[in-house]
Amino acid sequence: MKIAKIFLTLVISLISLSSLLAIPLAGNYTIDKNSPATATNFSSFNSCANSLITNGISADVIITVVAGSGPYTEQVVFSNIAGTSPTAGILLDGSGETIIGLTNTSARHTIRLSNMQYFDIANLKVERDITSTSGFYGIHLFGTCNNITISNCEVNMPGTNSTLVGAYIASGSETSILESGDFHDINILDNFANGGGYGASVFGLVNDLASNIVISGNNFTDFHSNGVYLRETDGAIISDSNFNKANANVTSCNAIQIAQAANINAQIFNNFIKVDQIANGTMTFRGIYLFNGTGHKVYNNVIHDIKLTSGNVTGIEVRTAGTAPEIYFNTISIDNATASTGNLYGIKEELSNTNSILKNNLISISQTTTGIKSGLVLGATAITTSAFNSDYNDIWVPGGNTAIKGSLTPVLYNTLATWQSVSTQDANSISTDPVFLSVAVPQPTNVIMNDAGTTISSITTDVVGITRSIPPDIGAYEFLTSALNEINPSTNFTISTNEGNGVFTIESKNTNTTITGFETFDNTGKLIQSQKTSATTVGVDLSMLANGIYFLRINSDIGLQTFKVVK
Repeated sequence: MKIAKIFLTLVISLISLSSLLAIPLAGNYTIDKNSPATATNFSSFNSCANSLITNGISADVIITVVAGSGPYTEQVVFSNIAGTSPTAGILLDGSGETIIGLTNTSARHTIRLSNMQYFDIANLKVERDITSTSGFYGIHLFGTCNNITISNCEVNMPGTNSTLVGAYIASGSETSILESGDFHDINILDNFANGGGYGASVFGLVNDLASNIVISGNNFTDFHSNGVYLRETDGAIISDSNFNKANANVTSCNAIQIAQAANINAQIFNNFIKVDQIANGTMTFRGIYLFNGTGHKVYNNVIHDIKLTSGNVTGIEVRTAGTAPEIYFNTISIDNATASTGNLYGIKEELSNTNSILKNNLISISQTTTGIKSGLVLGATAITTSAFNSDYNDIWVPGGNTAIKGSLTPVLYNTLATWQSVSTQDANSISTDPVFLSVAVPQPTNVIMNDAGTTISSITTDVVGITRSIPPDIGAYEFLTSALNEINPSTNFTISTNEGNGVFTIESKNTNTTITGFETFDNTGKLIQSQKTSATTVGVDLSMLANGIYFLRINSDIGLQTFKVVK
């Protein structure tokens, strides 16, 4: 009995001593598997995580993966690290190195932040091992997470289109993307994701909606369920990102989906959505899908360059009645020169009487199809005069319909005049060919488009940052005139008349405005040349190019301007 008490006392003493010896981390550390482990160098991600979990932190900690030291093949969990606060955070800087995750049914993460706060991950590449079984999450935020930033990272998920696979996932389950968790102040910025089912997903709590969620500046390619999926969020921002469904896998897919009634006040703007895939069977691709929720604003988005020749396409779809999203200044271009077999829709309500507000949207659907094509689609039981609040749009659907009601045996309104008469909507809308710069760059050049919109006071710039005129132009871009010099009357530059040799001079009207560079595009939108500079006068030499129409986009310290020139 006495020996047992001595042993117990010894164990308690050792535990107490261990606690006393635990020294919180602070300052700079490295991960380098090719160098010996030291007090400041870890040989793996897991040894780094274990040290943080054991010791906690007392000040900012920067962990740098040594460039050239990878790749690393492991799965790692950073969990419940003591000491993190607004003045003591953790930065994991990947230095462009790669961590490869071999996942299975019960362990689907490569990197997981479990119940973490004030933790940033930057400049890290994450790869899915193609021999992985079941699900895969590149970077997983689990449980309760706040003040997390993921930036300049890359997640590649080859060999799968499974909905169990995603790049940047915030969920309340270790084995499910679609499970609620407690998330606030989450930033997913300037990242890349390729393949899998989801690019980014955040699933908050019904009784404590995920707040301050920002998904911006990202590139999502080859997603097969949702590029971005949000559920149970309040005021989330999805902006300035590129989406491209490129692979030939046949799937029903949304570039952006806002799901469920508890998902409110989302803002979706300045995104470019395209499809390089050719065939999608009878499945539907949606650019932006507002499944439910109120207070959503969708503006300055470009849905374009849709190469599909099979499968249905809907630019923007609103599912639920009475949700009344505000949908402004979007360009939807379904103008593939090759015929399709699918139904092609601009803006659609799935159920009836969504009360969507549609202003200053440009819908162009010139692709021929054996299916139905329509600029607007109303629900089967919609009240035609009030299902939409629609005006100041350009709805150009040659060989199709301005609007239809229902989908199985739809009522067709094949001209704008017919639609205006029946609905009393779109009194100031037009139906004219925008004459886009190209399929790839759907910036209108038809003079009828100039100043044809109505002012929305909260939206003062277009998708590329050009100040909107008063009244503004319809669509995501401000109007590009067919005149030689200017894209709008407020331009700050002039360009010389072509004298036959293909050399032009761009000059700032204000000596305080500096030209920082320019790009030259041909009339298909292909980039021909790019040059950086710092001057008030710049020469552009097109003498080596074939005669034709070219577009010069001028970058300056006050914004962008585009000129059309003829060589």
